[in-house]
Amino acid sequence: MKRLSYIAAACIALAACNKTDTELPSLDVTPGQLSFAAEGAAAQELTVTASGVTWEYALSAGASEWVTVEERTAGKLNVTVRDNLKSEPRTASLTVKTDNFKVKSRMVTITQQGSDRPQTYSLSVNPAALTFGAEDDRPQEVIVTVEGNDLTWSTDIAESGRSWLTVTESDGKFSVTASPNPEPARRTADITVTPSDAAVPAKAVRVTQEAKELPPSLNVTLTNGATPSEGLSFDYIGQESYRIDVEAVNCEWFMKTEYDTETTGWITASENEGMNSISVSVGRNEEAEARTGRIVLTTDADGVGPVEVKVSQAGKPDYISTLTEHVEFGTLTESYVLVRPNNDFRDQPYTDWELRLWSEGLSFDGAAYTGSGDRLNILLYTEPIAANDDNEYRIPDGTYTVTVNFGNYPDLTPQAGDISGGAFGYYGHPTFPNGTWYVRMAGSEYTGEACIRTGTMTVSSTEESYDMQFDFVSDAGYTVKGTFRGTLKVYPQG
Repeated sequence: MKRLSYIAAACIALAACNKTDTELPSLDVTPGQLSFAAEGAAAQELTVTASGVTWEYALSAGASEWVTVEERTAGKLNVTVRDNLKSEPRTASLTVKTDNFKVKSRMVTITQQGSDRPQTYSLSVNPAALTFGAEDDRPQEVIVTVEGNDLTWSTDIAESGRSWLTVTESDGKFSVTASPNPEPARRTADITVTPSDAAVPAKAVRVTQEAKELPPSLNVTLTNGATPSEGLSFDYIGQESYRIDVEAVNCEWFMKTEYDTETTGWITASENEGMNSISVSVGRNEEAEARTGRIVLTTDADGVGPVEVKVSQAGKPDYISTLTEHVEFGTLTESYVLVRPNNDFRDQPYTDWELRLWSEGLSFDGAAYTGSGDRLNILLYTEPIAANDDNEYRIPDGTYTVTVNFGNYPDLTPQAGDISGGAFGYYGHPTFPNGTWYVRMAGSEYTGEACIRTGTMTVSSTEESYDMQFDFVSDAGYTVKGTFRGTLKVYPQG
């Protein structure tokens, strides 16, 4: 019996040991929900019961702004809330979790009623705009007025102002300073005042700084690259025109022309409205003497100006050719020939031919020449030729001699064998010159001209082609020699 008692006692002890060893880890939190009044709510307690685990708690995001949790005695959490001054209720959660992933975490929902007497939240700034002078470094203050318990704010400078604005925050206000503005243009930036409560609209303070005040000045630039004292130079014809660019800072500018000779009015200076520039051209100088004048720019600012731009024009030379050298242009091969035969509407004692001849490097589209090479424009006269149905016309063989320019002597009648000498032509020159000219081109630009005044052209031909020999002399006294070989493209004129 006694042994049996020992055995029984051992079994009882073993059973007790097995019960402790098989107890499962656990976690419980009560109550599972806490509800608080909007104002003056008393603290509430949570009881955490854990077995075989350690635990910790955490509040949901943003909850710590109005929920406070304190650990008191073991397993007890004391929860308090701040007064809710808004009409909307609010909710948070408290989660208790263990170090054992097999034990489920517990979440307690915390709710607080909205206030029957909600707090009004607002933010205002005064002033809403600041203006600084270009060199004004004195700070200016902005008062920030808020309504609502514990509403705070912060400032942020827009990217456009971070390099030149400084903001210093203090209680109920902030001060703003601006660094000097180095540019002759005003600049602006916003300072944004952002409340701590996202429901309250942010406010912006517009900051403007005036442009740097530049001293009055006048700067003059010539498009020919010369200085004002070097000025603008024109040939006697006055074909070119130039532009004067005027930069006036903090002053008004005015223009007038002055002359060094008795002849006036030959300078045309026109202000280009709204462009701060002047277009300058001159008339043709019919005198052998060169002439000078000036364009004078003045301002309404003391000590600024005047600036004088010299204008000079060469006198008319004894010749109008620009080539002052002997010319051997080789062989021309291309042609465009106009002939005016007598017909029912024309009955002249001669027939005039306009020969446009050029080298292979040039092209002619009927209106303009392009490329690089040599050109001859010849106006000659033959015996009168009547129009024919075949529209076939030929220049008779023989020698033709340069005489006067018949356009300048309308009382003279050309004779067969005459070539009209060259003269200046205002319109179309040198693409369509007046009389007989040699023209040199490079890159579609005219680089030299010779006005033919004397000399001969010898023509020999076959049924297929022409051979023309040119032995001319320009008005400058230089020879112009060469040949043409090939067919002529003839265009009869009605």
